[in-house]
Amino acid sequence: MNNRLRQLIICSFLSSLILLPLLTFVPLANSAYTYTMTIEPLTERVLVFNLDQGDIFQGSLSISGGWGNDINFWVTDPQGHTVLNLGRVSGGTTFQFDASMSGGYTLHFDNTFSWFSSKIVTLSYNIETTIMPGVPAGITGIFIGLIIVVIVLITIIGYLVIRFRKKTEKQPVT
Repeated sequence: MNNRLRQLIICSFLSSLILLPLLTFVPLANSAYTYTMTIEPLTERVLVFNLDQGDIFQGSLSISGGWGNDINFWVTDPQGHTVLNLGRVSGGTTFQFDASMSGGYTLHFDNTFSWFSSKIVTLSYNIETTIMPGVPAGITGIFIGLIIVVIVLITIIGYLVIRFRKKTEKQPVT
């Protein structure tokens, strides 16, 4: 049984060392989506995303239609404050914002300046979430990895303490 326990401890320790670097590169919940919509002239469309504090919203826009293939674009937080304003976007762009609080974040697509042309907007986006609010997913992965390493180290130290006690109990007193 001692041999099996030793092998288990060594395997768990080596597995933790191998998996720890991988945890820092894997987002905890990462979803990629694409949404296409037509925005009629003289109108504004909005999309609302419920985010948790610390979530990271990454997106890209592709716009076609009309004279300049353009649209006004901005993002507001749950309290209505502008967190990102790209102004008039022509053709396409990429963007990112961090959710400073939990709630509905509104993406505004404004075509009110165009009297005749509809615009086709394709939004590709990715929401990176974290387990611990306010801490980026990479840091959270490191934290989880450190917890695994600490558990393995406690197991090894516990095994060594038990082994040392057994050896000292077996030695005759002189």
